Amino acid sequence: MSSTKRAVEHLERNLRAIGPQERTLPQYTCAYRPAPETGVERATFGFGWVPRTSGDVKPSLPKGVPYGANGAFGETNDFITKLYVECAMPGELDEPSKSAWFYADASYTINIGKPELDQAARDRQTTLTYLMARRVTEALGCENKPLERPPVVKPLPSP
Repeated sequence: MSSTKRAVEHLERNLRAIGPQERTLPQYTCAYRPAPETGVERATFGFGWVPRTSGDVKPSLPKGVPYGANGAFGETNDFITKLYVECAMPGELDEPSKSAWFYADASYTINIGKPELDQAARDRQTTLTYLMARRVTEALGCENKPLERPPVVKPLPSP
């Protein structure tokens, strides 16, 4: 079985089982590690579901900058990017998907020990997270194609 099929099955199973206030654990599907570096220097991408009624989608990252991107929204800092988007699932998962956000959590430990990122670097990090999430929403078959358009990342005013 392909890793894409396993990830889709895991995410579908989690959507069926999601509770009203609890996010699912992320399904980590991809990591980038620059060669020949060792240690924690990498970028990893995890995906899951969070109830729309949950407080988990509020900005919470230290030094986090909220952003919007073509209907998706989230927050980013030097090491983490969070993205939330509506994913209208087909068939029996249609109803559960109406009450949950699909989310992407990206961890950029590759930035540890580097100077603080400027906004352009955060935008690139957010764009990469958007593009990785697009691959997963395509594999899931989100009928609304939420990340189909090229990413246009816009920092939002802090709440």
